Amino acid sequence: MKKLLIAFFLIINVFSVSYKIHYYPESIRINDVNINKFLEVSKVPKIRIVIIEAENINQFTQLTKKEYTYYSAVTTKHRDEYIIITQPFHILKQRNIFEDTIEHEIFHVYFNNFYNLSKIQQESLIHYFTDERPDEYFYNAYYKRFLKDLENFGFNIFKYLNHYKK
Repeated sequence: MKKLLIAFFLIINVFSVSYKIHYYPESIRINDVNINKFLEVSKVPKIRIVIIEAENINQFTQLTKKEYTYYSAVTTKHRDEYIIITQPFHILKQRNIFEDTIEHEIFHVYFNNFYNLSKIQQESLIHYFTDERPDEYFYNAYYKRFLKDLENFGFNIFKYLNHYKK
């Protein structure tokens, strides 16, 4: 029911609020080496992803129901499509997190579309593919477990991903 309300809210806002709609990879240019590395390993097709850029942080909070001081972007499902909702690009660029944020959420879209992965598995895989070091809490609580799970697949990320394929 909550997702239905979010979808309804998005539909209403598409026609009444001025935010920008972008499409990856057509109109969003980022260094997507890590995404391409993932696509090569996973053998899933490159897909077109809708990215909604909020006009301001208040609109971002309205659309996502997430606190803008913690979240820079959110991936959500609208009908049968996963979309990304971001804070205004100029804010992400000022904070020097634009490309990392977009890349992070693109990974979530792929994982949600093609795999049955928990949020923790998704976050761990994002750290894995981006070589981003998880914070100490996440590393000790979750990432070590992910690495142990990956070890069960002989550290073969392709086998790991195939195990969780939809």
